[in-house]
Amino acid sequence: MVTFEDVKKTYPGGLERRAVRALNGITFTVEPGEVVAYVGPNGAGKTTSINILLGLLRPSSGRVTVGGHLPTEASTRARIGYLPERPYFYEQLSAVEFLRLCGKLSGLEARRIAQRTDELLDRLALSEARHRRLRHFSRGMLQRIGLAQALLHDPDLLVLDEPMSGLDPIGRQLVREMLGEAKTRGKTVLYSSHILADAELVADRAAVLVGGELKALASLGELRAVSGDRLELVLGPTPRVTREEIAQRWPEGRAVGNDWALSVDEGSLQLIITQAISRGARIVQVLRPQAPLEETLIRLMRQSTEKGGNA
Repeated sequence: MVTFEDVKKTYPGGLERRAVRALNGITFTVEPGEVVAYVGPNGAGKTTSINILLGLLRPSSGRVTVGGHLPTEASTRARIGYLPERPYFYEQLSAVEFLRLCGKLSGLEARRIAQRTDELLDRLALSEARHRRLRHFSRGMLQRIGLAQALLHDPDLLVLDEPMSGLDPIGRQLVREMLGEAKTRGKTVLYSSHILADAELVADRAAVLVGGELKALASLGELRAVSGDRLELVLGPTPRVTREEIAQRWPEGRAVGNDWALSVDEGSLQLIITQAISRGARIVQVLRPQAPLEETLIRLMRQSTEKGGNA
């Protein structure tokens, strides 16, 4: 559905500032029906690349396509629903008036607009505020009405820039449910987020952008795999040996229930297993530890070379 091909973007300098390379040749795809979280630190280039995807910016080089077509084509834009990071709406309009305007701009018929408005206001817990002026909406309510306008015309691709911003836990749960429903209906979702716990709950894959470069694109399980060759070996007690005796032999380990876990490198694994069995211990499991996505992002940032970048 979405393809970035060696996309670069440089903002030109001026008399008092130097040119800034925001994107340095990013290449990745988002498959139809997939939810991809776009994560990275401030200034990584996420918003720049999203604006290129939407046709709001042109890349310095490279190519972006949506369903094989350029994002600047009117037919392509009709397939996209977009929620910006800092949405601004006509605050004198009510929620119903605002969605009616968005529906007309999208070319929907009046009956369809009314139907979708009722559906989305109800689904996003805004029905009671349907006639309230947007100037009286809280930040979280504005975020939800922004999501409603992005979904109104039933787009094939949802592009969401920090959709959880300003939401309380109930609002975040609503948005997660909406993303899950969109995925179930075969929609494609690319969303940028700093709230990595939410990304772990809804995304199929994560694209990690650091300093304008794509550092990783993988399933969350693959991303969370601890780098290097470290494994976790879990040993269990038997009638021949207690957990305390296992701990005395390998004091660097830690208790896991009634068992004892050791962090070992792959080269030492077989030797330690042989030693453990000879002492009567039971081999419970060998696994590759998983790190939280936030820890993974921090690790990739630290590994990255120092490079400039703006979002």
